[in-house]
Amino acid sequence: MYKGQSLLGLMIALSLSVLLLLAMSHFYSRILGAQQQWSARLELQSELQRTIRLIAKELRRSGFRAAPKNTLKSNLALFNLDERQNYVTLADNCLLFFYDRQQDGCVGSPSLEGCVRGKRNIAKNTGEDLIGYRLENKNLQLKTRLESDWDSCSGDRCRDFLDSKSCSSAGRWNNLFDPKKIEINHFSSHWVIENHLLEIRLKGSLRSHPKLVYESAVVVPLLNGDAP
Repeated sequence: MYKGQSLLGLMIALSLSVLLLLAMSHFYSRILGAQQQWSARLELQSELQRTIRLIAKELRRSGFRAAPKNTLKSNLALFNLDERQNYVTLADNCLLFFYDRQQDGCVGSPSLEGCVRGKRNIAKNTGEDLIGYRLENKNLQLKTRLESDWDSCSGDRCRDFLDSKSCSSAGRWNNLFDPKKIEINHFSSHWVIENHLLEIRLKGSLRSHPKLVYESAVVVPLLNGDAP
């Protein structure tokens, strides 16, 4: 004769089932949380490495000037801070430099008359070749193109770009990271070998996972001329 389960046995079976489901749910939650944390870490790492590689790529070219065309005279000397071909300025949480991006022999683009007249810059779109990065409001900022600001400059006005005071100039700086997603905690640069190798370092965290911190550094050889 078949006998059904007792009420006590049924309750025990249900209790065990509930405990098993709770254990599985807790295990799944931990796996999901670990996966989300790992994805967040990869996102942060990818963003910081991409940015520091971009900075290094441009910094490596600082001071570059293509061979002048015909009798074109270069205007690079107008922007040097001194006679030592100073193409780079290191300041607190800030980096300034320039190079001939368009490979036309000038900082900026040659006008019909060339790049320089006497000691005055006559190139156009000069700001396209003047580059600056700084840490500000927990974000890394890029100095935007200032074409008209530097066209027709001369003397100290041209050299002002590489002056460390340019790092604190108001406006015309754009955030490189979404401030709602990423917070930059550190940006710095220093000489590894004076005038030849420069290290830049970048450190940040995710707003959604503030305990997740990633730091990246790269050593950049300066290939053109003498640095300060």
